[in-house]
Amino acid sequence: MIVARTESQHPRIVTDAPLAHAVGEGKGRGEGRTLPPNFHPRKDSSMNLAPTPRDTLFTDGTASLYRFRPQRQLVDRAPVLLVPSMINRWYVLDLREGASLVEAFVAAGLDTYLLDWGIPNDEDRYLTWDDVLARLHRFVRATKRFADAKKIGLLGYCMGGTLAGIHTALHPEDIAGLVNLVGPFDFAQAGMLAEMVDARWFDPRALTAPGNISPKQMQDGFISLRPTAQISKWVGLLDKAFDPEFRDSFKALEAWAGDNIPFPGEAYVTYIEELYQKNTLMSGQHWVGGRHADLGAITCPVLTICASKDNICPQPAADGLNRMCSSDDEQVMVIPGGHVGVVVGSKAKQVTYPALIEWFVSRLPKPSVSKEAVQSAVAEPVVSAEAVGVAPAVDEPASEAAKLASGEGAEKSTRPKGAQKKAPAKKVVAKTAAKKTAPKKEATPKSSRSAAKPVESEEKSVTPVEKAALDGQA
Repeated sequence: MIVARTESQHPRIVTDAPLAHAVGEGKGRGEGRTLPPNFHPRKDSSMNLAPTPRDTLFTDGTASLYRFRPQRQLVDRAPVLLVPSMINRWYVLDLREGASLVEAFVAAGLDTYLLDWGIPNDEDRYLTWDDVLARLHRFVRATKRFADAKKIGLLGYCMGGTLAGIHTALHPEDIAGLVNLVGPFDFAQAGMLAEMVDARWFDPRALTAPGNISPKQMQDGFISLRPTAQISKWVGLLDKAFDPEFRDSFKALEAWAGDNIPFPGEAYVTYIEELYQKNTLMSGQHWVGGRHADLGAITCPVLTICASKDNICPQPAADGLNRMCSSDDEQVMVIPGGHVGVVVGSKAKQVTYPALIEWFVSRLPKPSVSKEAVQSAVAEPVVSAEAVGVAPAVDEPASEAAKLASGEGAEKSTRPKGAQKKAPAKKVVAKTAAKKTAPKKEATPKSSRSAAKPVESEEKSVTPVEKAALDGQA
């Protein structure tokens, strides 16, 4: 048996930003202090980005399926597939040692897989929204095949959370537990981004007429949400420029934030028109490949994690999933921080990682094979979609036999026409006390569910650079 290709190189850094010391000598807080010599966050070969060892198991177009090598005995649970956003590179989920969701999952013994969307080529301008969802479905099936599991856990970050939710609505028989990590569903509540792409003045078809959306176009849109952050982060850096830990964190975040990729043109048009401008997920009118993507079909356990200072995906946009799904075990957790800080900031290591690990371990079923067999299995060669037997054609509806076998076909899971939306999901505001795991909340029956008042967590004061680096990145 051939051992899979090993990914030993770090992600390519493609953006050449101005030197950090361009801010010069500051006054006031930073008076008399300058940045260390040769400080350049995007041209530093010492940065160890995406450090967790991994193997490539499967490729489909520009996309790849990674399995992260177990570092200890696996827990006896189904595998977890991580779905990052298509807007930025995947390694925000494995940024650096000590600030890596992947590292935490592997250390906890979870069998962890990740979908890397890759870098779209010019010809990918014709990749449609249906194609993107079909590709995600093939990666879910490939993960099930390699892990020999009937169901898997699915976690989506940012736009990946939206895609993961739509997939679960289309294929509920595949997913044992769904986590939405700051991904929008109610796009009418998407804040300034929704205003920027309003149909009255924004035409995505005109924008994509030349081809894909360029990285600069995407990044400029996010910068416009907080334009002053591009200045304040460098000025604020002077306060902690000689703190090695803070400096490493800052450089890694800057490297990732500058490593942007194109967005497929056709998929972008549907993403903006159907989700942002028409809000079809909340109106129940979203269709993928001729199939109705009804969030009410989701019956597996659902967890939505929101960031308290998220200006890209505010809480009302993210917890739309919980308001529309039919799960009896659904929860909303609010964590202090911003859109990126929730996965790589100090609160991530203290709260986000332990909470996610506890949630998956307590809800995922056992795999169909023993954990010893999965632990000792030698990785298979890199294969294509055709070799795995995953057809790239339009997805077919699951058979009634498959639904009954999974216990989901016995009763109708979609919400009757005209039915009222559920009450707001139960909210948990994460505490940042020195605990190894976040407090677990027991799900309550729908009939007794009510919106809980947020309890403010104790937060340490943060500097302007922390706010800029962790809260303001796209």
